[in-house]
Amino acid sequence: MRMRRTIKGRLTTSVICIVAVSILLTTLGIVMIAGQRMMAEQKDILQLYADKYAEEINTWIENEKMLAKGTADSIEAAGSLDTVFLQSVVDVHAEGRGKLLNLYCGTKDSVFIQSNREAAIPEGYDPVQRGWYQQADTAGETIVTDPYWDVITGQMCTTIASPVYIDGTLAAVIGLDVTLGTVTDLTGSINYAEGAYGFLSDSSGQYVAHRNKDYEPSEDAAVAVTDKMPALKSLIEENEKVIIETADYDGTACYFAASGISGCSWKLGVVCPTSHVWSSLVTMILVAVVTALVLIVLVAVFMAGLIGRTLAPVQMLKQFASGDFSENPMTEQGIPAQYKNETEQIQTATVEVRRQIRSIILNTKEEAASISDIAEGTSTKMHVLGGDISFIAETAGQVMKQTAEAKALAEQIKCTGEELGRAIENVAERAGEAADQSGKIMERAGRQHEESRKSAEEAVTLCGMTMEELGDAIRESQKVKEIDTLTEEILAISSQTNLLALNASIEASRAGEAGRGFAVVANEIRELADHSRNAVDQIRKVTEDVVHSVAFLSDSAEKLLTFMNEKVMKDYQGMTELAGMYERDAAFYSGISGELGASSQEMNASMAGISDSLAAITELVGEIAAFMQKMEESAVTSNESSQAVLSQMKELSELSEELKETVASFRV
Repeated sequence: MRMRRTIKGRLTTSVICIVAVSILLTTLGIVMIAGQRMMAEQKDILQLYADKYAEEINTWIENEKMLAKGTADSIEAAGSLDTVFLQSVVDVHAEGRGKLLNLYCGTKDSVFIQSNREAAIPEGYDPVQRGWYQQADTAGETIVTDPYWDVITGQMCTTIASPVYIDGTLAAVIGLDVTLGTVTDLTGSINYAEGAYGFLSDSSGQYVAHRNKDYEPSEDAAVAVTDKMPALKSLIEENEKVIIETADYDGTACYFAASGISGCSWKLGVVCPTSHVWSSLVTMILVAVVTALVLIVLVAVFMAGLIGRTLAPVQMLKQFASGDFSENPMTEQGIPAQYKNETEQIQTATVEVRRQIRSIILNTKEEAASISDIAEGTSTKMHVLGGDISFIAETAGQVMKQTAEAKALAEQIKCTGEELGRAIENVAERAGEAADQSGKIMERAGRQHEESRKSAEEAVTLCGMTMEELGDAIRESQKVKEIDTLTEEILAISSQTNLLALNASIEASRAGEAGRGFAVVANEIRELADHSRNAVDQIRKVTEDVVHSVAFLSDSAEKLLTFMNEKVMKDYQGMTELAGMYERDAAFYSGISGELGASSQEMNASMAGISDSLAAITELVGEIAAFMQKMEESAVTSNESSQAVLSQMKELSELSEELKETVASFRV
């Protein structure tokens, strides 16, 4: 009853109810969606298991088909139907195959050969008339027959047959009988969930393997799937993958899925009770409901606390409404009897507080106006005072700045004067050194001038003597031409001698044996004349070379003498004149250096006096700057104090304005 009277109680109850309904509806939606997805996932899992085990059975069948096809390929490769050869091929391929009952070959000539020697062949047995032979012939490829009950082994068996073609014509068919123990064992092992099992049907829709042994084929009969489970007709006869929900042979509601075996026309079915799916769904629903209830409780607790914290100011409002503004008020627990609920209590108290606050606001507004007027008057006066102090501070700062600049300028002039004095001293010192060096240079210039003059005279004398001697040598070299005249005479004598030797040879030949010795002498004389002529030719060539060389030497000598007269002698004359100029310049430079030294000493004395005056000015300017700095500091201090007072008055004015604005926000 108390919760209905308080705002917190009514609000908390409403919010919790809304949240609880929202959570329940959300949980219901989630459960429905999750349930549908779970059902779909369970059906997909059922179909996946059917596909998985069907693929495993198909793998086993393909392996057996490969045995029949391999045997047929061996015979086709050999191209022979010899009985011994066929028997050896059948034996080799059947060796080591435990599940194999018999591997055999039937030819188009009705010859039948088998690997199992113990199996008796019925009299008049014609393989061409057997179903496995005719099916393989019709299909033109490896075929798998429907399973059948083998009387001898007492097991389910199947026959796999593969045709053999030689030269494009059917020559034989390879057949093998194999037990289905592996297939039935695999089908019986399907138990991925409690109550789940598998079954196998052949191409005729008859059971091959089933959990209920009454449905499995026997020696006398076979059971059709649709006879026992008519609802599975579409599952068995059609190739579409569908999930069917129906009652099983024992009345249990189950889901049925089937998958075709691609290597043959059989189908593998998987059965799973619907209770397996529904148990998971029920568990999920229970977990969702419990979670929703826990969540509702947690949300209720959280919302109660949140609403309590949110409505805490309401309790403060009740305190203000009752006129209690203390920091630690004693709040009344409960609602007085004269009020219907907490809302009426707050409304009544609020009217009274409004009246009291209105009176306070009116009084505050009047006092704020008085404070504002006082603050504005004081602020105006402080502005004027602050302006005067700022002007004094600025003036003192400018004077101090100019004084500092004057001091710096005086110090700079002083430093410059000192540097100028040092420079003048350096100039005077350098001028003295230059005067000494000028004397030495002048002395060297005199010596150089005298030496140049003497060298020029000697060169003229040497050039004249050389020209005379060279002329005499050229004239003497003309005598070489006389050798040419002598060689002409020797050449004439050689010709005459050769002619005489020829005549002597002729006379000697006329004289016969008596003139043989004379002929030898004449021959020697002729050879001597030839040698003389050759020597004269060589002398002539040498003489010509000497004459050419002498002519070339004569031309070169004339050019050399011309160069000496026109260039070398002029250069000696120019060098002598340059040495004279050098001597005169050295004398002039020596005089200038002496005068510069004297002037530098006079300037140095003047700069010493200027430096002393600048030192006195710098000291005086420093004292003025120190005084102005103290004056500026005092002005700055006064200005800061004035600004502080002005700032406080400004804050007071702002507070007054804020108080006015605060009071103005209330309508009274």
